[in-house]
This record gives sequence, C-alpha cells and structure tokens, in this order.
Amino acid sequence: AELREAYEACLPALSAYSTEMGQNRELFQAYEALANSPEAAGFDVAQKTILEHSLRDFRLSGIDLPPEQQKRYAEVQSKLSELGSKFSNQLLDATQAWTKHITDEATLAGLTDSAKAQMAAAAQAK
Repeated sequence: AELREAYEACLPALSAYSTEMGQNRELFQAYEALANSPEAAGFDVAQKTILEHSLRDFRLSGIDLPPEQQKRYAEVQSKLSELGSKFSNQLLDATQAWTKHITDEATLAGLTDSAKAQMAAAAQAK
C-alpha cells in the first residue's frame, strides 16, 4: 500500500515529464538533425530503428501540434495515466481478492502433492 501511494503521488509528475520530453522542440530538432546527418547513413539497423522510433514518438507526443493543442494533449495524457493506474490497481486488488473454495479433491487431479500442499497453506492463511 505504501509503494502504491508513493507511485500515485509521483504519477502526475512522471506523466508531465514524459509529455514535456515528447514535446521538447529543441530535443526533437536535435534528433531530426542527427537523422539528416551524414553520420546517420552509417548507422546499423538497430541504430536507425531507434532513431526512427524516437522521431515517431515525438510526433505521437504532439510535437507538431500548435501550443494550445499540445496543452490539451498533456491534460489528456495526465488523465489517461491516472485512469490507467486506477484500473491496474483495481485489477490487482480483484485478482488478489479472488478465491475459489474447493471441497472435492478430485478437482485437483493431476496436481503434485507439493502443489496441493501449497494451495492448502495459502487457503488457510486467508
């Protein structure tokens, strides 16, 4: 719970940082300059792919949008991060809370004795 709270407290700053980096015009121009440089022609496939993906990611982050739309993009990204985190937390909570009570040992046919013992111990701990 403490780790979750710390993550949620940092989430807005992490989201803002990610958006800010993706919309950083100077950084984008540096990547473009590198992509258009003679040195880039000598890059291996992995280096070219990384460069292409980085430029793509800038565009997907709204680098080409006007400032007011970039601001709206940042707001949407922040809300998306918040909702994604909330969903993940609820999914984790639901998964951890789920149980199935088994009364017929035949249902466990095929499991090793050690697996059955682990399951029994986990059931008793709840």
